[in-house]
Amino acid sequence: MEGIKKKALLLLTFLKYGDIIGRKRFQKLMYLAKHKYDIEVPFVFVRYLYGPYSREMQRVLDNLVTNGLIKEDKIIGNEGIVEYKYSLTNRGKFAISIISFNVKEEEKIKKFIEKYKYKSNAERR
Repeated sequence: MEGIKKKALLLLTFLKYGDIIGRKRFQKLMYLAKHKYDIEVPFVFVRYLYGPYSREMQRVLDNLVTNGLIKEDKIIGNEGIVEYKYSLTNRGKFAISIISFNVKEEEKIKKFIEKYKYKSNAERR
């Protein structure tokens, strides 16, 4: 599978198991999956203001939003804090249903998401 397609499919697969709220959370989940759970995450992360960050991951995510595979909803919370909620669109669900991902990796992703998706940063340690 070509590099960019594999990266896009990875992000779609993460969202297959539920919405992710927060850009920082999405970045941190991917970093944790790569470095603590040995999931094949092909993005390079650097230290940034709020934790690990991959410019390439954000670019691929933005492209998936632009192409209508992922929906990005702006959520304004308490004190006017803005977060973004990522979810698969019907088009994204269809794409993930016809494009197969590595079954072993997908099972690891599913278990990882079930364990960490809703935990706060403090609970992840």
